[in-house]
This record gives sequence, structure tokens and C-alpha cells, in this order.
Amino acid sequence: MALETLEKFIEWLQKKPQTFGYDAILAYDQSKTNLLLIQEYIQRFSGEFYFDPISLDAEFGAGTNWEYIYDYILDAPRLSFENSNISASEATLTMRIIAGTQLSVNKDYGEKVRWISRVRLADAVNGPLLRMTIDLRESSGSEDTLGRVTLDLSTGTSMYVTVGDSTEQDLIAGEKFQKLFNTWPPEKKVFELNTLTRQPADLLQPENFLIRTHPAPGADIYSGPNFGEGEVLVFIRMQGGAAESEVSIPPTNNGMHYLIPQGGGDEPLSA
Repeated sequence: MALETLEKFIEWLQKKPQTFGYDAILAYDQSKTNLLLIQEYIQRFSGEFYFDPISLDAEFGAGTNWEYIYDYILDAPRLSFENSNISASEATLTMRIIAGTQLSVNKDYGEKVRWISRVRLADAVNGPLLRMTIDLRESSGSEDTLGRVTLDLSTGTSMYVTVGDSTEQDLIAGEKFQKLFNTWPPEKKVFELNTLTRQPADLLQPENFLIRTHPAPGADIYSGPNFGEGEVLVFIRMQGGAAESEVSIPPTNNGMHYLIPQGGGDEPLSA
């Protein structure tokens, strides 16, 4: 399903104010969002908050199967919006494991001897996936900033890692990773998508904001061209602008117009 053309989008904007009472809406699409995450992931290699190699073990079954993970390297987090809803700020976050080794160890019931049944080497092509549902959040601001749009790896839900032979085993592995993320300092597990700055000389001064995620048309169709596409929306109220009682957000995805039109080329237009 093709996105709306820029001409049609401008025509829609000219009909009436389309901000649901808010003074401004900032929208940026999946590719821009993930580019920010990749850039931050790369920048961390110059400091101390990059992802260290991960080693852990998980027991599957009643003492019959163990998975030992050595030196797993996590790639940059990426967001997709196939399950997003305008009523919340949830998105799907995926990280691929691009290096490391996994040993599968088994033992028959009543036996004492274990044996290695499988050795897996992860790389950027066939490495396991870590996947979760995550909320984008608003951090507190300061005199210079209204706040930040962030995500925290330790707050993910329904986390799983495709290292087992069943969904149950993948969920067990996901719990192991979540416990690990809980031990990380904020500088390591929190990623910043945007900082809303305050400029004293500006005529318009932002008062507060909230975040929502919104899927593109056809984002939930697995085989479709827009699968996983969507937008991060930041709804902003200005000082002296609309009162909190005068603003609202559509309760369903269909009630929110998709704010990323198609550009002149193949790339969508966003912030």
C-alpha cells in the first residue's frame, strides 16, 4: 500500500487545523527513528557504555537440556510498528545477535552423563533475534530542555530470544536477558530518540508534550510493503496555547491521519 502523496497531504492540511487542539505535532518515521538508534549505538563504542559481550546459561526441561551462551554481541536496537496503537506509546524492538557461540547440552532421564548435541555460531546473517514490546517514554526536562524521548531496554515486556526449539524456551531465554538489562546502568540501557530544547529567544515556548506511536497503513500485513512501518508522534502544547482540557488524541489508529507522506523519490518525508 503506497503512502499518501505530498500533494494529497498538503490538500488535507489545508482543510482545517489537524492537530487535535495541540499547538504542534512532531512526526518521524521508522527509518529516521532507527537511524538515530544506530548512530547512538555506534557512538557508544568511543565510551564505556557500549554493549559488552554477553555470556549466560538457561535450563530447559527438568534437568535434561541446557543452553550455554558465550560472548553474544548485540546489534543496534531497531523499532517496528506492526502492533502499535495511537492510544499508547508501544513499539516492537528487535536486536540481532551478530556474534557468539551457543552450546546445547543434553542428558537422558536417570543418566549422569551429559553430551553436547549442537554448536551454533551466530553472525549478522543467521544470528538469533532478541525481540520485545517496549514503551517510548518522556523524561523530565530542565531549564534548557522540555524533556527527552527515550526507550529503556530493561522495561521491555514479552521479551524472547530465539535460542531454543520452542516459544517457551525462547521466553525463558528472554527472562535471562531482561534480568541482565536490569543490572545495567541507565547510560547503557537507555537510548535517546529526541531532545526537545527550549530557546529563550523563541516566540513559541513549549510547555509539555506526550508521545504516541502510530502504524502506517498496512503495517500489520506481514507480506505487504509497509509491514512494520510507522511513526513516532510527539504532541506538544505551548506556553499560553491550548489548555489541557482542549486537547485530545484519537482513540483508534483509524482516527489518526498518517503524518508521513511519500516524497518525490522512494523515501517518506518526516522530521
